[in-house]
Amino acid sequence: MDTPRRSRRVASHTIKSEATKSRSRSKVRSRSTSKGPKPAAKKGRQTRSSKKGVDAGSERFSTKGDKANSFFKPPPVSEIISRLLSFDSWLLYPDSNGSLGGFFDFVPIHLRVGPWFILAPIFIVAFTYTLFTNMPNGSWPTFTPSFPEPFSLFFYLDCAFFVNNACVLYILLSKAGPGVLCTFTLWSWCILTFRCLSSAVCSLYPGIPLLPYLSEFFRFPALVAATLTTIVWNFVLAPIMYFAFFKTAKRRKEFILWNLQFTLQEIHTFNLPIAVTNAVLSTGGRMLQFDDLWSAFFVLFNYSMLYLFILDRLGVHLYPVFSPRSKFSVVAWSVVFCLYGTTWIYWNQVMELGRMESVSGGIKILWQAVWATQHAVRAAIVG
Repeated sequence: MDTPRRSRRVASHTIKSEATKSRSRSKVRSRSTSKGPKPAAKKGRQTRSSKKGVDAGSERFSTKGDKANSFFKPPPVSEIISRLLSFDSWLLYPDSNGSLGGFFDFVPIHLRVGPWFILAPIFIVAFTYTLFTNMPNGSWPTFTPSFPEPFSLFFYLDCAFFVNNACVLYILLSKAGPGVLCTFTLWSWCILTFRCLSSAVCSLYPGIPLLPYLSEFFRFPALVAATLTTIVWNFVLAPIMYFAFFKTAKRRKEFILWNLQFTLQEIHTFNLPIAVTNAVLSTGGRMLQFDDLWSAFFVLFNYSMLYLFILDRLGVHLYPVFSPRSKFSVVAWSVVFCLYGTTWIYWNQVMELGRMESVSGGIKILWQAVWATQHAVRAAIVG
């Protein structure tokens, strides 16, 4: 009788132990499954370690995938200078396909990579030769200083304009970084800011060395840049972008709200009244001369050299219409030259014919129209 009982106990104990082992094995399997396969983790570590051998320049400016911009790291200045001086290739970062960080992929690749149009280098050489062989009086321009009276209305306006421009410049730099200074709009905004400051300082201290000359040198460059920026942006580029690039009502509404930002209105609209007040109304009626036109072309020449020989090699294409690879590049450059000459003739005739009061009244109307337009558009959007 004891033997069967003993066998039954041994059998039940064996069954319980096997059940416990099976449960423990199932727990181990579930834990290993939740943790994921180990070979994949090792493969990921190998992938990360293999990236260390990739060239830093190609990794920084890789444009593969939609997240290319999130991995963009601006190159240090020392690296840019060393690559500029090496002349290994025209593009400083060949792997970027002529698009710095992938930000300019919207520009057609034939305008970013490849040989220049055959007439583009000839035009640049001709422009450089003509500019420096036609210097006024065979040397640098000479000007008769003309500044507002100390503590007059235009003196206080120059001071207010400088503070305003400096604040706008600080906001733009803090939001977008120093890269925005490469744009022609910010380039001209900085010239206008310097012009307002130098005009106010020279009205109090006209004997400061070199400052009165620099103030007069940048008088017409500030005026022509503000004139063309206001006209081209508000009556050419903005309407084209509104109707051609933004198809839906939502996108167009977003574009209008973006364009009506305080800083953008300052650099695209209010820059013209500021420039006219500073360079036309507050100068005592000094006529524009050939020296002023030459100084404007000299400033344009320097920006062109920056755009064609530095920004183009970096892969920064702010104005694709002026790409030297385009067959219409020479036509576009010639149009800019004609606009500079036309602007010089126009403002010279305005001052020569004594239309100062009409200009002052026109500026007042322009300020009122801008504010009225802003409020009307905002009310229409909100409504």
